[in-house]
Amino acid sequence: MVRVMGDSTPDLRALDHHGDADAAPGLLDFAVNVWGGAPPPWLRARLARLIDDLAQYPAAGHDARARAAVAARHGRRPDEVLVLAGSAEGFALLPALAPQHAAVVHPGFTEPEVALRRAGVPVTRVLTDPAAGHRLDPGAVEAAAAARTLAVQRRAQATELAAVPGVQVLPGVAPYLLLRLPVGTGDWVRAELRSAGIAVRRCDTFPGLDADHLRVAVRPSILVNRLVDALAVPLTEVGDAESGDTPGSMILK
Repeated sequence: MVRVMGDSTPDLRALDHHGDADAAPGLLDFAVNVWGGAPPPWLRARLARLIDDLAQYPAAGHDARARAAVAARHGRRPDEVLVLAGSAEGFALLPALAPQHAAVVHPGFTEPEVALRRAGVPVTRVLTDPAAGHRLDPGAVEAAAAARTLAVQRRAQATELAAVPGVQVLPGVAPYLLLRLPVGTGDWVRAELRSAGIAVRRCDTFPGLDADHLRVAVRPSILVNRLVDALAVPLTEVGDAESGDTPGSMILK
């Protein structure tokens, strides 16, 4: 089970707490998750040889050799390797990818969420399950993100449909909306929608509902606009007939 947390949870930008704040001088440091020992002798020797070059920018050749070495070690291509000054630099670069929405898995590093929120990227927190040992389920991350998008689309679609005269959008959180139409118009409106190339679910087959209820799935806004426009045509005719603005009579069965 994965829990999805909304924006009411603590703002990590305000907390701004890292392990080094807990590692006060004189304490045995188990708080900071960096390698606690000294660099191995071979690495210290190489670093010492480069001290005189520290005033210069790294050359493109240095970067290419570093990426080639990392790629060979991990069985990747050099163009798949990005050399960073620690993972924190990578977190700070996340907004440069221009994400529309991000799912951040917790518990884990807090820096990615802070960087994304500071850049104005919407974030959904996905909490791993303690009963599963906090193991990551990659599928859960994707589901937490198709669910967040669906919820946003549902709210927008409900607003658009509720603005159509005669349409009542009933409350709910499912991936569809239940509509109630003016009495006696359901079958006729559904037929008019079908003539316009739009299919909706009849609801008189559900116990407790009748033909004046329609079920519509949540869809992207460009498709919702077509539904709204198609609904407005017959329901405007109904309103005109009821107000006497339309000559003749209209019988709805």
